[in-house]
Amino acid sequence: MLDAFGWMWKHDRPGWSRGKWSTPLAGYPGFPDIVALKGQRLLVRELKTERGRTTELQEAWLEAWATVGADVDIWRPSDLSSGRVERILRGSETGVARQRGE
Repeated sequence: MLDAFGWMWKHDRPGWSRGKWSTPLAGYPGFPDIVALKGQRLLVRELKTERGRTTELQEAWLEAWATVGADVDIWRPSDLSSGRVERILRGSETGVARQRGE
């Protein structure tokens, strides 16, 4: 969907290894799932299930991105089905304030 609305983006897909999901990468753990740019807009998103919670390391990254002015939020399946993701990508809505671990 990011492509359809003209965003440049990065997402590392996890893989199943040794009986668990993992995303092989180097650097500080907890990096967000999606980082996207369009014009002067910077979106940083963590992807979670409806009941999924962020870890402390994920929260540290999200707070750091918010500090430098990124539009930071958590996306859940209901955000896609409700049309919220599309509204954000079109620019008619921004991310909302989150509570820690939400």
